[in-house]
Amino acid sequence: MWLSPRDKNNIAQKKYRITKKGKLACQRKAKKYREINKLKVNARVKLEYAVKTGRIKRFPCRECGDNNSEGHHLDYNQPYMVIWLCKFHHSEEHNKQYDMVSKKARK
Repeated sequence: MWLSPRDKNNIAQKKYRITKKGKLACQRKAKKYREINKLKVNARVKLEYAVKTGRIKRFPCRECGDNNSEGHHLDYNQPYMVIWLCKFHHSEEHNKQYDMVSKKARK
């Protein structure tokens, strides 16, 4: 069976991640991400807990009505103020924000 270079790389990465060395590397990477993005991580954790305990209700996607929605933070300083979007529209929203930032950087 023919495998593309990307598929071969994915297989190699999966094999590496289950080794002791790979697990430690993943842990270091996750720890570094949490240190750099403390505000973002805290907002996600607080929202997750509030939804889990029933303090905040998860709503359908604002765009398409899909019940499998995710909270999109407009401001990480306000962890409970979110827009509920499905995976597709959440990704689209981040792409819009990325485009706006990259356009400003080009000016």
